[in-house]
Amino acid sequence: MSAADRANLHARWIDQRAYESNKRIGVDRGAAAAEALNLLVPTRDAPPFALCRRANGLAHARWKQGFSAEAAAHARDAIRHAGDGGHVRLRAMALTMLGRILGGAEGAAYRARADDIVRALEDEALLLRFRVRERSHGT
Repeated sequence: MSAADRANLHARWIDQRAYESNKRIGVDRGAAAAEALNLLVPTRDAPPFALCRRANGLAHARWKQGFSAEAAAHARDAIRHAGDGGHVRLRAMALTMLGRILGGAEGAAYRARADDIVRALEDEALLLRFRVRERSHGT
């Protein structure tokens, strides 16, 4: 397995463990645990996919801990990394995260951009996931 593949697999594994932390111990404590996990994803010579997953995970964790400005910066990093790697689906996910963090009209504009991407990809599963999340979180 190449170093890039190993880094991407590690980032996916960390993302799943962070998700489990949020679900198992609740968002309040889980966000701190998820942040610690995402910080384990190395940044040195990491491929854009791994960097995007790390940044998006940190965005969610910082947002849930009440640090919206830091969260938005991480979400913007995730958007950039996804674009650098040509990961359009990840870019839509990061745009949605930024939209949730910002809220209001600006947030709605980012979520609309993400929806446009998902529709262009004809990714109904991701579009549905966005809608379910919005309904369950009120964002």
